[in-house]
Amino acid sequence: MLRRACWFCLGLALWLPPSVQGQRPMEQAALGPVAVIGQISEGEKAVLYTGLQAALTDHYRLIPQSDYRQAEERAFRELDAARCTEEACVRKIQELLQVERLILLQVVREQSLTQLSLTMFRGEQRLVRADPCVNCSIAELAERIGKLAGALVATDLGQRNEPATAAAALRSPQPAGSAPVIVPAAPPQATPDRQAGAEPTPVAAAPPPSPIAAAQEQYEQGRRLYDSTTGRQREPQRSIAHFSEAIRLDPKYVSAYVQRGNVYRLEKDYGRAMADFDIAIELDPNSSAAYSARGIVHRATGHPIWAIADYDKAIQLDPKNAAAFNNRGLAYVAVNLEELAIRDYDEAIRLRPNNALAYNNRGSAYQKLGQRGRAYQDWRKACELGRKDRCEWLRKNPE
Repeated sequence: MLRRACWFCLGLALWLPPSVQGQRPMEQAALGPVAVIGQISEGEKAVLYTGLQAALTDHYRLIPQSDYRQAEERAFRELDAARCTEEACVRKIQELLQVERLILLQVVREQSLTQLSLTMFRGEQRLVRADPCVNCSIAELAERIGKLAGALVATDLGQRNEPATAAAALRSPQPAGSAPVIVPAAPPQATPDRQAGAEPTPVAAAPPPSPIAAAQEQYEQGRRLYDSTTGRQREPQRSIAHFSEAIRLDPKYVSAYVQRGNVYRLEKDYGRAMADFDIAIELDPNSSAAYSARGIVHRATGHPIWAIADYDKAIQLDPKNAAAFNNRGLAYVAVNLEELAIRDYDEAIRLRPNNALAYNNRGSAYQKLGQRGRAYQDWRKACELGRKDRCEWLRKNPE
């Protein structure tokens, strides 16, 4: 299987848009190691990396891997664990290597589903191309990575690969993020039964639902199984399977990425959650829900400053996002900015007066400021609104 896949590696560059080739001098770029979540062997990982390297070499002058490894090790040494977020480490590696572009491939395998995510960090921008694949061999994955690389190169170099004909486009599956090609239906041909007096042809059975409609049905089934807004965990793996199928049917389904990411987050699978939120934001930069959800992951993994940045964007996009105000308050508390946190909790309560979580959190912020009376007042309100854990705490700790 690996030998067969290597033939794909040699031909991956052929998938890259011809309109991109040879029109600009090569830019320099760094290619990081393949990040893997799930069951991928070292041999398979090497095949995917080599194929991606071959696909990019025709368009970028790639930094030697020995130089990349040295820069990565130095970045880890110079940035402590608290400051070595993905963005900070990437910027440090770019600074050390003196390159504007850094490219990373992530492969996530969950049973029969494999999610490919190719990311280019270009200055302050992040370009992401993703492709889910069900029951794919390593050779098929290598082929799809070549197409993702082509889409990423086309975006980076400002080119657009238009298929020569609609038939050619239909022969080649389109990479995630590209526009579908619509082929006009041929006009109906005259047949003998259309002549005057002919017996009419029986009406054909209704066609199967469109992929978009089928994706929506899978999405709704996933939502019914796992309510991420309340945190009720009912069959999370089946929920993930439904969201994954929705994404397979409609690779641009932003809400499916966000909801699957929320399931992963509540299961504490933060790597997969972050990957889904990144893709959702790339597909829809105006998704307040995606920024808000990614902020929760940043805070959960010990990066409250990055969380605050994501909540700022979520609130900018949707000033009525009460959850974003509440969560930004938690991030402010994490960096000892209780006054700002209380201001955010106030706004969350104004937007949703029965917001038990915001009352509970505001009480904790008041407690940290030494305002015990106000803290108990908010905690009692949280109890009245249904926070049973706070009710139990108040019984054990009367004012």
